[in-house]
Amino acid sequence: MARIFQTGRHFDYGPTKSNSFEGRMAKQYLRNIIRCATALEAALDDNDDLPGWVNAKIVTADDRLTMATQYMMYEINRHKKDGANKYNAESWAGRAAAGAAAPVAPAPAQADSKFVPSAGTGKK
Repeated sequence: MARIFQTGRHFDYGPTKSNSFEGRMAKQYLRNIIRCATALEAALDDNDDLPGWVNAKIVTADDRLTMATQYMMYEINRHKKDGANKYNAESWAGRAAAGAAAPVAPAPAQADSKFVPSAGTGKK
């Protein structure tokens, strides 16, 4: 059996890459987000009065997607810059043997902001 899953990048923590095709699943969710956001944006007028819970859901979705985008763009750019997978088995084993803790996600301020869509932008 071919090891197809080994061709993707490994951004998760730990020494081994999974074969769960998380990138494909994330892209399916993102396509659904785009579909829903496009439909809602086209249906709303600028002067519409929305229920508070609807506004809260939209703001929360924006915040969470922005944070995920910042983190992943940071990791992707770092991966390109370093030219190697920071979580490969050899480096993970070396860190574990030295008693190092698992790496932690960078704070959003560390992300490259040119890749992050600005919140609150829209038509008009």
